[in-house]
Amino acid sequence: MKKIRIIINDDKRKHRILKQIYRAMVRGFACLGCKLCVYSCPSKAIRVIKNGDSFLPVIDSNLCNGCLICNNICPVGIFYTADLES
Repeated sequence: MKKIRIIINDDKRKHRILKQIYRAMVRGFACLGCKLCVYSCPSKAIRVIKNGDSFLPVIDSNLCNGCLICNNICPVGIFYTADLES
C-alpha cells in the first residue's frame, strides 16, 4: 500500500482538516443506525447509509442549517457543531 504524506503549514487549516477527518472516522465507527438524527433533522440534511454491519450518517452541507438538533439527540454523540462558512 502506498503511503501518502500531507504537509499543511497553516495551523488553523491543519486543525480544521484533522477535526473533519476525526469526525468522519467517529461517525463511521460509532453510529448505531438508530436514525434519530434523520427523523429529527428539520431540513432533511441527514441520511444514514448501511455498509455491511456498520452505519454511516451523511450530512448534506447544502441543506444543513447548523441547528445542531442532531448533535443533541445522538445517543453516542457523533455529531459536532457544523462548520458553516459563508
